[in-house]
Amino acid sequence: MNHFARCLAGFLILATASAGRAADHVCPAGNKTCCCYRPVRHQGWAALESNRFRIHYTGPQERAVPLVTFCEETCESLRSRWIDDRRETWSCKCDIYLYPTARTFERGARAPAEMWGVADLEIGEGRVWKRRLHLRADNEDKLKPVLTHEMTHVVLAEHFCRKPIPRWADEGIAVFSEPPERQQRMLGFLKDEAAQKRLLPLKQVTSMRDGPQNERESELFYGQSGAVIEYLVSHHKLSEKDVLAFVGLCGEQGWERAITKTLPGMTASQFESRWKEWLTTREEALVTSVSPREQVTLLP
Repeated sequence: MNHFARCLAGFLILATASAGRAADHVCPAGNKTCCCYRPVRHQGWAALESNRFRIHYTGPQERAVPLVTFCEETCESLRSRWIDDRRETWSCKCDIYLYPTARTFERGARAPAEMWGVADLEIGEGRVWKRRLHLRADNEDKLKPVLTHEMTHVVLAEHFCRKPIPRWADEGIAVFSEPPERQQRMLGFLKDEAAQKRLLPLKQVTSMRDGPQNERESELFYGQSGAVIEYLVSHHKLSEKDVLAFVGLCGEQGWERAITKTLPGMTASQFESRWKEWLTTREEALVTSVSPREQVTLLP
């Protein structure tokens, strides 16, 4: 392996595992997505192994069982929406670790206890080598929304396994995929920041590599990234395939050239002005939310 990309995203983590279909619990007839699973022991954990996932848990098995269906169906929905060149099987399963407390999460994920999860991916040479999600499970209300956000990173890695996805786009699409109630949280904040002319320049957002430096910058980065994806889809009517093509151009040629090639006759400056106007007059729920920080490390 000459090149890897490791993403530490602010909600969950992923681990290496062999692909295989588990079938101790069989799906009801007619299910579009296979949600069969079997109980296993893995790395000292009790786990439920399904087609694409291995969910590690503590406590009663009954609490983990519903997540098998949620993970498989959410994953398939995201893959169908975003990935045209998706493969039937994965090179490795996605290992999800559920921690009962913030302290055990901090130790197991090696991440700050105030975060809700961390995603760890190793990508290179046209494949994903590792998929891990570490997740705090001490708040039922946060569990599935956080999982949906992080699952988007896992799915996007399928498409961007040769060239890394720009960080803003990875987070922006993940924000765009979150449940509607979470997407509304940043609407008032972003509108206020736009009215006060305190938004980050989009060139800064789309070129950020080291991550936000403080809480306010983090809110703006994730919120604005999600709002740009929403604007491209809802206002410019780009399909998901078109969005990924645009994102690929951003990675190869930069934000400004990607704008002019994707939206003929429009400059990056014009795009930003019209996006801000759209943002301040948007009446519906804006697809944005605050997400944990993500750190990207390139491995030799």
